[in-house]
Amino acid sequence: MLGTALSAVEKVGPKLVALQHEIDLAQLEFARLASQFSCGEEYEEDGSVSPVDWIRFNCHMTSTAAASSISVGDHLGRLEKSTVGVLNGALGYSHMVVLARTAEATGEEFNERDLLEK
Repeated sequence: MLGTALSAVEKVGPKLVALQHEIDLAQLEFARLASQFSCGEEYEEDGSVSPVDWIRFNCHMTSTAAASSISVGDHLGRLEKSTVGVLNGALGYSHMVVLARTAEATGEEFNERDLLEK
């Protein structure tokens, strides 16, 4: 009987990994749309002071999470390898946030390849 019982890791583990990958993909799409939204003026027309403020309020997020989403979306062109990593499940969205914020902070000196190797 004990030999046939599956452990929690065997039963639940693959479900957790698959679900997190789906969440990562949804967050990546959210980031792309958040960046697109931040380029317009709809947030002002709706009475918000910034796109971060509008997303924070309407999407029920913290301002940090909203700003991080916009940052990731803004830097997708510079994070091509990381994006592929998220798409194929080799990298998590939270790593994209760190990379996008690093790209913001370092400007032209940002090197995605070097960071991914670490």
